[in-house]
Amino acid sequence: MPALKNVSGAPRLTEFLVTSRTFDARPMVVVDVGARGGFQKHWAVYKDQIKLIGFEADAGECAR
Repeated sequence: MPALKNVSGAPRLTEFLVTSRTFDARPMVVVDVGARGGFQKHWAVYKDQIKLIGFEADAGECAR
């Protein structure tokens, strides 16, 4: 699946929520099935308030 082209690199509401530590008790959880190539950069805005879980069936890609 190609990267989302219209995702803001500076989402103001999300930045406010992260700065306010809104997700401390219950972090955002993102599950990527077919995680070839890693996670999209736009998830970085959540900093330490997100859990990224990736599954990849291709053993070579998984090892990378």
